[in-house]
Amino acid sequence: MGKSKKRSRASNARANPLLKNAAKDDQIRTKRIQPLIAQLSSVIPNDRSMALGTILVLCEDPHMRSLFLKEKLVNVVTSKLLTDSNTDIVVEAYGVLRNLALEEGYDLATHVWRSNIWVNIESGLSQVQDSFHSMEADETKSKKESKRLLFDFAENVLSLLLALMNGSDAILDEVITSDKLNKIFLTISDILKYGMVISDNQVTLKITTQLFNTILDFIYDVSSDSAEFIDKVSEHENLSLFVENLINWQFTNDNELTKVLIQGIYLQFMDTDISYQIASSIISTVLQSVQHIDLSQVKMTLSNKTEDSELEKASNDEIAKKMKDYSKKRTEAMVKYQSIEIALDIVTASIELVASKYEETQKPLDDALVQVLTQAVPQAFFALYEEFTSSVLIGWNNLLWLYLSVGISLFELGDCWKQLWSSMQNTTNNDEFSVNIGKLSVTWALLKNVLAVFGSSGAGQFFEITQIDSEDFVNSIIKCFNNVENLEDDEIIQLQQRCCGVLGALATFSNHIELNRLIGNFFISTLSNKETKAAVLIDFMNTFFEIYSDMNFDYDEPVFINNNYLTLLQSQVSPNLKAVFKFVDKNKNPQLKERCQDCFTTLGSFIAYKQNERR
Repeated sequence: MGKSKKRSRASNARANPLLKNAAKDDQIRTKRIQPLIAQLSSVIPNDRSMALGTILVLCEDPHMRSLFLKEKLVNVVTSKLLTDSNTDIVVEAYGVLRNLALEEGYDLATHVWRSNIWVNIESGLSQVQDSFHSMEADETKSKKESKRLLFDFAENVLSLLLALMNGSDAILDEVITSDKLNKIFLTISDILKYGMVISDNQVTLKITTQLFNTILDFIYDVSSDSAEFIDKVSEHENLSLFVENLINWQFTNDNELTKVLIQGIYLQFMDTDISYQIASSIISTVLQSVQHIDLSQVKMTLSNKTEDSELEKASNDEIAKKMKDYSKKRTEAMVKYQSIEIALDIVTASIELVASKYEETQKPLDDALVQVLTQAVPQAFFALYEEFTSSVLIGWNNLLWLYLSVGISLFELGDCWKQLWSSMQNTTNNDEFSVNIGKLSVTWALLKNVLAVFGSSGAGQFFEITQIDSEDFVNSIIKCFNNVENLEDDEIIQLQQRCCGVLGALATFSNHIELNRLIGNFFISTLSNKETKAAVLIDFMNTFFEIYSDMNFDYDEPVFINNNYLTLLQSQVSPNLKAVFKFVDKNKNPQLKERCQDCFTTLGSFIAYKQNERR
């Protein structure tokens, strides 16, 4: 392939907005960012409020956000604005911190937590409790604007706390295992006691839908990460009843996010007690809750292009006026976007629980669930693939393995598999780790489904259309296996294990002797490499056992025997496994150590078996 000519730096700057912005950084910093940061310390409340609101909008852009963070925005907000004399500013300050924590993740969450933000959060929760107690005692004293501020404040405090817990497992554990959780539960209970008017199964919210959704999101999100949290909610007098009755209530002023989160909480607290009927209901309900959303309109609203260009040209006074309208539109769009994200997570988790239920009981799936899994779910996955690629790929992976377990033939569902393969080939964001992992996982699952339906001697139209029974494809997977620069250790293991799965499945097809030889040689090389991680060695070794388990396979003699794999297992692979496994600490990783020992023992048995197999 010919190389394109190198373009001039100026040409590149015109094509690359980030580089263009980088060239303007100094100008932006001195003319825009530093004045806004300075304005946060103004003695005039309106100036502080306007500056904070402007910063909130500008920080939606990743590049602008990084420039603000370099100017110590977090320190200014935590040290001055969380205790500001103006309530509007305090509310907004929590919102800014929340957004920053959501976008920046671990490093910022850890920094904010270590700055003793819990003192502010605890104080905020107490203020929320006091205010709701006061309103419950005499609601006539509360003006509409005061209520709005209170609801926004409660929402921002709780969502900041959730963002911090999502950012760090250590923060999550600290909150769940301490009295901090009791404080949170008391606050949520007080909000719900005031905020829900229940008549039979009909619920009218006296608080904003956004605040109610924040509470639901907190329960759903944390329960997704912590079984201990689920236990503590279940033991809590008020929240246990709330969670138990939630699924039966009809809300008069909810939205799509409310509906989706309720199903998510139901699923989390149901867990392994789930039935096929309930799983079918949950999947159907969440998909119906989001199917009306115009995703292209949502993306347009969230794209920032028109609004940001207008804000860039506007004066500070004009920004303040435009900002509220933009913020409202984006909030509404974000609710819809988040609804779809969570709906996909719930569908994927439901599929996984159905698979676990089937594995446990071996009870056939009922017709209603089969219809949902073979029609509604694939249709939703195809519709959402382009925008939510990694999430949809995880969903497809779970669905394909479930098909395999319960005996549903993917190849009897029309062109479903062809459409899935085409979608993966047309994916544009292949550089994303999660997308790469997802594509490998789905390819592996597809190959396993081919083997289950057609056997190792055939593949229907699969190879004809996908062209993956080729040296080029195998070499692309090997290249992917070795392309681990800038990946964390656990990411390397995830990636390489999936490469192993794809190659291992591909190697078992008959009438592909040279392909098997290429894969087998790569396996021997990987198993002989001291740099290969223990967990990866185990998967490669176990897969190798499966590939060459029978001398009657058409590739066994021309590859295993003629390439002298038995000698290589004894002289190279076995010593390498012994050396690598030796350094696995049984105190730190007892399960991995046990797997290492089992693998090494099996290798000895396999060598003995292959030595005697042809005698």
